[in-house]
Amino acid sequence: MNFDWLQFLNLARELENQHTPLASEEAKHRTSASRAYYSVRTLAYDYAISHGGRDKIDRHDHGAIWRWFKQQDDSHCKKIGEELKTLYGYRRKADYDDSVSSADKKAYFTITLAEEIKTNLTD
Repeated sequence: MNFDWLQFLNLARELENQHTPLASEEAKHRTSASRAYYSVRTLAYDYAISHGGRDKIDRHDHGAIWRWFKQQDDSHCKKIGEELKTLYGYRRKADYDDSVSSADKKAYFTITLAEEIKTNLTD
């Protein structure tokens, strides 16, 4: 059975809406941002593959996915590409930076943007 990657978006929402006594608030916000990104990154990859990107995208190259969207003629796809690039930047900060300012706001923003991307890819 294939994993439903959108479950990561559900997890991100859940983490933001509950108290986690064993983890810091910052850890919760960073994890939420990271999981929100991955939920739509894989959805976007699957979309691109099913719309002609099979020979142009390496599954492990995050940039190749958002670049594919930005290279499409459709303004809708271009917007998704920009949004994925933005989410990727937040995800990298959440996963690798020692200090992240306003982690709570960034988590909220990434979840909101991921939900928008999900809606745009599934409509």
